[in-house]
Order: sequence, then C-alpha cells, then structure tokens
Amino acid sequence: MKIGVDAGCLGIPDERLKVGVYQMAVGLLRALGKIDKKNNYILYSFIPINKYLLKSFGNNFYNKVIKPSFLWSSIWLPLAVNLDNLDVFIGLSQNLPMLSQSTKSFVIVHDLTFEKYPSFFPDSYNQLHRITQYSIKSADKVIAVSNATKTDIVKYYPNAINKTQVIYSGFEDRFNAKGVNISKELLKMRINKPFFLFVGTYKQSKNIPNLIKAFTLFSSKDNKYNLVIVGSNFWMDKSILKAIDESSYKKRIKMLGFVSDKDLHTLYKSAAAFVSPAFNEGFGLTYLEAALFKLPIIASKTGSIFEIFQNSVLYSQPSNIKSIASAMDKIAKDKILRKKLAGSAYIKSKSFRWEKSARELLKVISTSEQ
Repeated sequence: MKIGVDAGCLGIPDERLKVGVYQMAVGLLRALGKIDKKNNYILYSFIPINKYLLKSFGNNFYNKVIKPSFLWSSIWLPLAVNLDNLDVFIGLSQNLPMLSQSTKSFVIVHDLTFEKYPSFFPDSYNQLHRITQYSIKSADKVIAVSNATKTDIVKYYPNAINKTQVIYSGFEDRFNAKGVNISKELLKMRINKPFFLFVGTYKQSKNIPNLIKAFTLFSSKDNKYNLVIVGSNFWMDKSILKAIDESSYKKRIKMLGFVSDKDLHTLYKSAAAFVSPAFNEGFGLTYLEAALFKLPIIASKTGSIFEIFQNSVLYSQPSNIKSIASAMDKIAKDKILRKKLAGSAYIKSKSFRWEKSARELLKVISTSEQ
C-alpha cells in the first residue's frame, strides 16, 4: 500500500514545538518503520524533515515537501495527496485534508480540551472546532489515544460513535544521557534539591498558576522544597508570571522554559516528585516519562490519567489549591508512600509502547482494506 501521512508537525524549526504531537509522531513512525517493511510511506510537510530524523524511520519512508505553508492543509496538501493516488492517509495532528473517496482516511484525535474548556482558547477555539469537526466527520476511522478521549469525541461529535476506536499512544526512552554528571548539570541550571518537577506546555489547561499557589501554601509549612517548571512557552499562560511574582517563595520557583533532552533527563533523574494538576489530559506523555524515572506523581483525576495509572498516582482537585498543596505535603513527608507510588507507576508505564500502538494501527488499516 501507498500510505500518506500529514507530517507537517515534523518539519518545524522552532524547538518549542517539538513536544506533544511531535513526540507522538516521531515515536509512532519509528515503530511503524521497525515492523512494516512492506508498505511505502509518504510524509508530507511544508518544511523539509531533518534528514537524520527521516532516516530513523526506515528506507520505505519518503518526505514530500509541499509549499507554500500558507493555506497548506486546506489547499496545497489535498492537491498533492490526491495527485499521488494514495491507498491510505493518516492525519497525525487531528486534521484531515479533503481527500478523494478512493483513499481510506484515519485521523488521530489527541484531546478535546478546547471543547471542554473553550475559555482557554479565545483566539483559536473556532478554528480548532471547525478542523476537528470536519476531520472526524470525513474520516473512515477515528483513532482516540485513550478511552477518556473517546468519551469526549462521542460527547461532542456523537455521529462518530460507530467509527471511533481506541489505540493508546506510547512513549519511548529518548533520554540517552550516559556519562552525564547530574550534580554538575544541576549546578549549571542553578537547581537545588529537593524539588517538585512540572513538565508540560505553558497552556492554561495545564493549571500552572494553581500549582504555584499550592506550592506557596505548601512552602509555608515546609521550607526545604523547590519547584521547577519546564516546558514549551510557545503557548504562554500570562497568569503564570503573575502567580510567581505574587508568591512569598518566588526565589524557590524556577521556570526554565524549553530544555534539551539532556537537561530534562537530569531533572527527571533528580526530582523528588512529578506534579501536574492539569484540567484535562488526552493521554499524558510527560507523566509516563516521569514514571520511567520512578518518580511519584501528583495529578488530577481528570481526562486519561486515572485510566492509565489507576491508584499508582496521588490525586488532587485541579481547582482546589489546598488539595494540591496537601498532596505535595503527603509526598514530602511520607517516604514509604513515595516509594510505593513510584514503583507502581513504573510498572504501569511498561504497558504503553509505540510498537504496540503501531501494530494496532496497522491492523485497523489492513482490516479497512479488506
């Protein structure tokens, strides 16, 4: 089969965008390359994909650059795709172009946070809704990355109920940091232990201001811990800076922005716990990364997190600052609890691997072709 893929997310120069969907695309395509030597994949992008990254997918993966980027997904991508007479097209980024009826289409839906919390997306809600609605309606199959995401799809787009299937996302250990001097690297970043670690984008949905307020409340009773906030500031919740400025313990809060994989490895390796009281998660890649490093996790029982981790995580209410602070206090004081949660979450994380996701996707594609 000739399989086309919307790989626009891979041809990006801004490092801050190499999160979430980018990491998903890399992991899934590498896994497909390992197990599928029969089909040919055309990766469509508006900027050339890094040649070393492209090579890591396999010899049956080709990058086709379509320009210009302006109106790319609505005009230039569908023109190119339909001229190539594809058997299958995969929308990795929750988006499908207009395709001919002879091409089977699959769209991966990561989360519908914009539908659940439209006020968080004042400038982009209409566009996100329009694109997602069209993609779900026109797809032959909708792939949800978790049951929580499937539930949201059916709630907001009920006509998709009979064509939506769950294929869990995976994750991979991308942290090759052998020989790194952890203490030296922490010193360079001016990070003092012990510290709570947040990793994620700086979007409103991640609830970072409430995390900062909870840390401030927690710190009024415990003067040892620091808070390190890491992630892409491409989408910036402006109230984060205000929350830090208003904190009585702002000197113990470090907001590092986007960091390299080497630095992220150091932070995961050194943190006392991972804390992310997000309002919604479609899957939860960073939580699984934290589990890989055997960190106890504090999260919200919303979206997919309980589905993935069950009782291996300490839960708090995202809108309740006292609840988040209380969870931090429990983690700080209870060594046995920390060890129990860390070990249990680590075991849970082993169930989510990209090769498993890739095999399930190929099975769905091959079934649709029969």
